[in-house]
Amino acid sequence: MTTHKQPELRTNSGARNDCWRLLSIGLGWAMLMLGAQAAEHHVGPGQTFNSIGAVPWANLAPGDTVIIHWKAEPYREKIFISNSGAPGRPIRIAGAPGPQGQQPVIDGQNATTSSQFKYPYSGTAARGLVVFSRSQAEQDGYKPKYVEIEGLELRNASPLYTFQDGQGQAVPYRQNASAVFIERGEHITIRNCLLTGSGNGLFVASGDSEEYQSREILIQGNQIFGNGNVNSDREHNSYTEAIGMTFEFNRFGLLRPGALGNNIKDRSAGTVVRYNWVEGGAQQFDLVDPEGSFNQAVADPRFRSTYVYGNIIINAPTSGSVVHYGGDSSLTEIYRKGTLYFYHNTVIFRSDQRIRWRTALLRLETNDERADVKNNILYNVADSPGAPLSELSLMQVNGKANFGVNWVSEAWLPSRSGVTFEGTITGTENILSGADPGFVSFATGDYTPKPQSPVVDRATPRAAGVPAEFEILYSPLSPANARLLNGAALDLGALESRTARASLSMQPLASGEFKITLRGPAGSYRLDLSNDLKSWSESATRQTTDGTLEFLLAPASSGFGFYRATLVTPQ
Repeated sequence: MTTHKQPELRTNSGARNDCWRLLSIGLGWAMLMLGAQAAEHHVGPGQTFNSIGAVPWANLAPGDTVIIHWKAEPYREKIFISNSGAPGRPIRIAGAPGPQGQQPVIDGQNATTSSQFKYPYSGTAARGLVVFSRSQAEQDGYKPKYVEIEGLELRNASPLYTFQDGQGQAVPYRQNASAVFIERGEHITIRNCLLTGSGNGLFVASGDSEEYQSREILIQGNQIFGNGNVNSDREHNSYTEAIGMTFEFNRFGLLRPGALGNNIKDRSAGTVVRYNWVEGGAQQFDLVDPEGSFNQAVADPRFRSTYVYGNIIINAPTSGSVVHYGGDSSLTEIYRKGTLYFYHNTVIFRSDQRIRWRTALLRLETNDERADVKNNILYNVADSPGAPLSELSLMQVNGKANFGVNWVSEAWLPSRSGVTFEGTITGTENILSGADPGFVSFATGDYTPKPQSPVVDRATPRAAGVPAEFEILYSPLSPANARLLNGAALDLGALESRTARASLSMQPLASGEFKITLRGPAGSYRLDLSNDLKSWSESATRQTTDGTLEFLLAPASSGFGFYRATLVTPQ
């Protein structure tokens, strides 16, 4: 299999280097197979195991892989994960795609439960299709760690359906059942999966002491939509509470028709939401106080800083504010009381006053909550031709917000009309305003700025309080598309105006190595590898004179999820 990636030119003005950046999420099935695994367990037609429940789950060890092969009919079985991998040697549960790239489907409707699964409590099984927790064999306080799930469609863990427990009895799912339920866990990754048709698409829980605290959860490159319960605002596409919660490169779609929940509801410390497409929900982001783990969360130094950047955000006609930040428990002493950094997002307000009179960007719960808002596009546009626009305000009633350069549709208001504004808003003199931000094709959802758009080259540097690791570097959904500095500064919003791109191909070899072929300008290139987008290790530096360069990587490098090639300009 050859995977084509397209790195793009980016100028690092501080170092005076031009960089070709490549990132690759989940090298996919072919690359996964190249990694040295302690054991592989194959499930599916003609494989070692005919059913998921036949896999020796209790014996999984660091480095082991469970490979679930596609078949025409869904697997109707539950999965319970209680074992742990290790740093650099996670336990992997991966889907092997079908002939047209179809993901294997695991369906919760009438799903069976293997008798080997020993849930800690009788109610735990009813909380999810894929469940992370301790087994009855483990002492209370144990948490599964270092586990990755990739390439599966997980659906229908819903109160509309029942499943069979380990004794074959029909049991209804709970109202808040989830496609993936992490009751507790650390260093858990859900990558390139589809989560749909459930009460919650994803649910991550934490408790009131370290033994029950979930940590370092990565949600990467998934599709999450169609979740929630009709006429209920308590279930969401994603509902999370952890320390270290990252959402990146996902597509969050509309909830189940008639569901009243939010798209991303989060009660975590260390929340990062970047490079996603988020559409619909009562609110796109409901970032509030911890519920079960406030002792640990509030003490964590990351609790007071939340980063939402590089996203495409679609606020539906029925949606209220885009971001609710602070708390909802009335226990104001444990509200976030920090800073929401909201930058380089493209926000589309699909507006219709006949459905909703007002809409807002920010709902900061108290005046102890702050927001730093820079380099965004906020476009208020009729949902249907001729529909009167809803009132667009930057804030509602409370909070302290500072606005840098942003493009906002004309007729915006600083705060909600008809009520007394009790907060503080500064920097509105920096706002650029007009009727049209100049997208390539709004009708087809291409929100890339045209070269003549008023948002081109208008971005300012990131806020002083934002660490370098949260610099805007990539484009939504595709980690292969780095942000291209094409002029004096980056453009406002989540996408950069178009320019020529380089090409890159990735190919596994029979030797177990894999080859990265880069085609671009002549020069010296350095290849770096990372598994967390924070720390990078250098693989090789090579020179090309004809614009073509090949890197050979050992099988062990398949464990890295991200790669970048940097064109190093002489100082």
